[in-house]
Amino acid sequence: METKFNQVDIKVNTSLTETLNVDTDYLILFLDKESKTLPKDISEIDAKLNNYISTAIENGSFSGNLSEILKVTTLGNIKPKHVVVIGIGELKCVTLETFRKVGATAFNSIKADKKDEKISFFLTEGLGLDMQSLATSIMEGVDLSSYNFSLKFSEKKESKEKSIELLLKSSENKNCVDKAIIEAEKNISGVFLARDLVNYPPNYATPTLLAKAAEDIAKETNLDVKIMGQKEIEDHKMGSFLSVARGSNEEPKFIIMEHNKEKKDEYKTLVLVGKGITFDTGGYNLKPTVGIFGMKHDMAGGAAVIGAMKSIAKLDLPVHVVGIVPACENKINNDAYLPEDVITASDGTTIEVTNTDAEGRLILADALIYAQKYKPNCVIDIATLTGACAMALAGVASGLFTESDSLRDRLLSAAETSDERLWSLPMYEEMGNVLKSEIADIKNSNKGGGVGSASMFLKKFAKFDSWAHIDMAGLSEDPHNRPYNKKGFATGYGVRLFVDLVRSIGKK
Repeated sequence: METKFNQVDIKVNTSLTETLNVDTDYLILFLDKESKTLPKDISEIDAKLNNYISTAIENGSFSGNLSEILKVTTLGNIKPKHVVVIGIGELKCVTLETFRKVGATAFNSIKADKKDEKISFFLTEGLGLDMQSLATSIMEGVDLSSYNFSLKFSEKKESKEKSIELLLKSSENKNCVDKAIIEAEKNISGVFLARDLVNYPPNYATPTLLAKAAEDIAKETNLDVKIMGQKEIEDHKMGSFLSVARGSNEEPKFIIMEHNKEKKDEYKTLVLVGKGITFDTGGYNLKPTVGIFGMKHDMAGGAAVIGAMKSIAKLDLPVHVVGIVPACENKINNDAYLPEDVITASDGTTIEVTNTDAEGRLILADALIYAQKYKPNCVIDIATLTGACAMALAGVASGLFTESDSLRDRLLSAAETSDERLWSLPMYEEMGNVLKSEIADIKNSNKGGGVGSASMFLKKFAKFDSWAHIDMAGLSEDPHNRPYNKKGFATGYGVRLFVDLVRSIGKK
């Protein structure tokens, strides 16, 4: 199914230059907030533009605040048709996210221009980052901003192509910048896949489509993929997963993706588990109208794992990584599971169902049990699990639950690098008391405190020395409108977080 109508295709190269008077449609320059005088290269351009830039700074119309734009049409005075100066804020506050945002802001201000196609970013020392990090973050911002999704038959499919040039004054940094360009593209390819899977309407994004997405990755990488259907899932006695799937005519899929399978004895093993509820009606605890819209996003955790596995495989990171996505729908039919049912997980644990709308933890339970076979060094599950977490953290960060200090530190570090934020929340034993059942080993839900008790439910099945649960409810879209996320569409949250985590694990 074709989705990317009017997608902007990006072609990127690096060029060495001794002057900024280069032949381009848009020349992008960066200035920090504290600049009292213009750097020499920019000053030379400014002089040929009748001091337009310096005058704007002096009269206060441009102050260098983060993502502030000053655009100048050069009228033939210099070779670039337009000069765009973008503020990066205070130098002491510059991070990778700073240049993701300014790269995206620059690209967004230009990409609708159908006439001009070449955009040149001037990369220089003194911008608060090393050259490779600078190039990586700019290209991530540009690449993320180029994303589009549409199923409109009425839209004419046209190819929009923009040429991106990274200008360097020294050949010393060319190799590392070239590497940054390639790695950014591979990383963002997984984000795009995750976005596509979440953006598809639910009659397209079925468990079968998720399985096909994993199989397609295997065709272009060395990823090993196995898909279990109904019969094989039954053979593994995954009664918790199958109870949720029973309410739908769509066949459930248990998706297993493995990177560096042949090196599992050489590398550390990480298992990523993602919730793959492709649509959630709530089951017999039916969601209200206001709550059911947007439930195609309930597989965003599974999409993050599939997208991350694509990026990890394309980057060929030196870690043995297993991605597991139990995928099904939570619907209502004559065979759907009921409140007060008692179901049995694949390890024999009995679960009293008190809420059919607390289904995500049920499918994750069997996936976490299955993950034990890999004898992993660490396991992380990710899910749009509770509305309570979305309300508590307001779509700014995901909730992080873990009792492993080392894994918490690694995840928080990866969250800082990727700006896919996490906030560590407690796992007090008392939080699990509300899940005690008189007739089964555990209840699947309680009346209050959903975010804490949900993590304690999963803990019962996460028999690992190092395990973390990420509740990404509220992060599948971006209510805060970062410039590289398209309003109202999926963010692909989790992919870059996991890539940066795997990078850190793979370092010798």
